[in-house]
Amino acid sequence: MKKDLISIIIPIYNVEKYLRDCLESVINQTYENIEMILVDDGSPDNCGKICDEYSKKDSRIKVIHKPNGGLSSARNAGLDIANGEYVSFIDSDDVIDKRFIEVLYEMCDENNCDISQCNFIRFSDEIKFETNEKNSIEILSNTAMQNRLFVYTKSAQTVVVCNKLYKKYLFQDIRFPIGKIHEDEGTTYKVLYFCKSNVAVSDLCLYYYRENANSITGKKFNIKRLDVLDLYEERKNFYKEKEENELYQKSLINYAEIIREYYLKVSLNIEENKTEVLKKVFNKNKEILGEFLRCNGISLISKFKVIFFFLFPKSYLLKNKFKCLKEK
Repeated sequence: MKKDLISIIIPIYNVEKYLRDCLESVINQTYENIEMILVDDGSPDNCGKICDEYSKKDSRIKVIHKPNGGLSSARNAGLDIANGEYVSFIDSDDVIDKRFIEVLYEMCDENNCDISQCNFIRFSDEIKFETNEKNSIEILSNTAMQNRLFVYTKSAQTVVVCNKLYKKYLFQDIRFPIGKIHEDEGTTYKVLYFCKSNVAVSDLCLYYYRENANSITGKKFNIKRLDVLDLYEERKNFYKEKEENELYQKSLINYAEIIREYYLKVSLNIEENKTEVLKKVFNKNKEILGEFLRCNGISLISKFKVIFFFLFPKSYLLKNKFKCLKEK
């Protein structure tokens, strides 16, 4: 029986040093019925030439050359031409285990799931494949998966796009947010919400995430990182509009927490226009204060934290700066 075609979308920008490792790991997948969509996002180095070189070696490879538009733009361009029944996203400085696609596909196929997820681990320049022997699988509802977005020990694995395989229909009306970093934060919750089946989750480590100091999120905290506040606000509003009360309450609490966290990060890391930026972040807490107080499902402790920060932002900074110094 012929297996389904799987589209693997790889956005590429300024990763000449790592690109071949990534492409080789995808080409050598044990699951062979794939199309590789390489999106050269206006890369200034030799990535475009490397993509063309590989497309001549393997007929499964398609190459898109486009002006630079960012990671979201590149992923969206790949989605627009993907022909597979399933789709997966691989970042071009990462690598995957040779069984990555096969295991994730079998998890979906055998358990009648439209999304499957494996574990990922971080690495630096030296690639070490240390895969667990036992594939322990959980079958979770889409609601249970969305709740994991708010569990500290589960949130990173859940929100990341690249450690998953998806039925392509899930992206029929969903695209990644253009011009934003932390784009996974603005996309995954929607995909999980509209998933029509359960989700299969494995503890196997099959995706290897390179800690690249030159990436946007790998650099020192900067003002662009504040994009995540807008995405958290959008998620909160999404669940409110859908009348998903439990998820709405959790997203509201999470949004308030990230506002306070980033207020501290701005104070510690941003020098240019610091007062203006702090005011912008503080105003986001001010905007949700009434919403927070009216919400009956939120604990008094959570409400107290929001009120305290609203009334005494300088005291909040002093307390947490001292805590940061102690931890150092």
